[in-house]
Amino acid sequence: METATVSGSSTGNTTVFQSGETSNNITTSVVRSIEEFSELHDEWDELLMSSKTESFFLSWEWLYTWMEIYAGPNTVQWVIVSKKDNEIIGIAPFYIDVENTKESRERKVLRFIGTGEAEEDEVCSYYLDIIARNGYEKVVSQATWDVINISGIQWNEAIFPDLLEQSVMIQYFLPIIKEKGLSTSLENNGIRYCIELPGSLDEYISTLSKKRRKNIRLNTNRIDKQGIVKEYSAETLDEAMVAFDTLKKLHEVRWHKQGEKGVFASNSFTAFHRNIMKRLLDKGWLDLRLLTLQDEPISALYNIKYKKTVFTYQSGFNYPKFSPGLYHDLVAIKDCIETNYPNYDYLKGQGQSYKSSLRSTESQMYIMRIYKSRRSYIYSIIKSRMKEIVKKVRNHLHS
Repeated sequence: METATVSGSSTGNTTVFQSGETSNNITTSVVRSIEEFSELHDEWDELLMSSKTESFFLSWEWLYTWMEIYAGPNTVQWVIVSKKDNEIIGIAPFYIDVENTKESRERKVLRFIGTGEAEEDEVCSYYLDIIARNGYEKVVSQATWDVINISGIQWNEAIFPDLLEQSVMIQYFLPIIKEKGLSTSLENNGIRYCIELPGSLDEYISTLSKKRRKNIRLNTNRIDKQGIVKEYSAETLDEAMVAFDTLKKLHEVRWHKQGEKGVFASNSFTAFHRNIMKRLLDKGWLDLRLLTLQDEPISALYNIKYKKTVFTYQSGFNYPKFSPGLYHDLVAIKDCIETNYPNYDYLKGQGQSYKSSLRSTESQMYIMRIYKSRRSYIYSIIKSRMKEIVKKVRNHLHS
């Protein structure tokens, strides 16, 4: 196998590389500025639509908005774009997160854009991956590694969470890394729960357990008897903002009762979603729903429609006597079936989740780590164990 070499071409903040390990017709560039990221919009989303992935979280809209809100002085954008005959065939949406350790040393972590925020600010970008045009997964993975390897980029560790088993990262990129002799780890870090919907709501409900069916019937009857139930979907930006504020309020009421702040306590999290609303509406992806009882909101669903899947991103509800969230989910599932969306994705959960009782198909999710040196590996292990200890102590103090 030939040694990768740099082509030496550079324009603005974009550097173009060419590798001897991939086809001579493949060129790969690194986009470092937010302005050039912005210019990729149309080509990015066209590439994603042509790829095998169905993850909305890989859309330009989601990742560009994340960069707008979360990119700081320690964020070095590192978007790797692969082209064949001047057509984009792959994008690796990476950045370098520069961490300052207690030893006053800089530690540089290679991450997906959309990850790496402080825990209280997380937007939870699931199923991220290298985006590759169908049939080019291996070529794009090799070209991506070539750039990481030959560019002179400084990094200590790479962390890629919430991967699916069929991802390009696991199926194609990881074997290349292992072949190069780098230390890696691939660990379970959650379960994806996704309902594969049949032809009607009644047919779906019939697949549930007898106990679950009984609960649904009793819950539906009790809510209907309380008065007039209506559902509204946001169709304009003004309606979306009103619905978003209602969602935020319902979410906070529920979590405050449990002594927790809830995700909307984060200014960054809230700003992210206010920024992305117009982009979602413009693309026809936003599915923001309000459920009212006697004109009072009792439930809000923040769903996102993309390709053949409806992603249930966030929710809020407040009606202590019954289960408005379950009631509202069934309304949304019925709409999915009638509008030809065969997948209702509850996203990530842990074992023994209530999502299992809804006949969700369960898929393992993984976190991949790559260590550039033995020292990086040892540092990561110690840091991970220290976090676990701190978490246990905090849980004990709050119990």
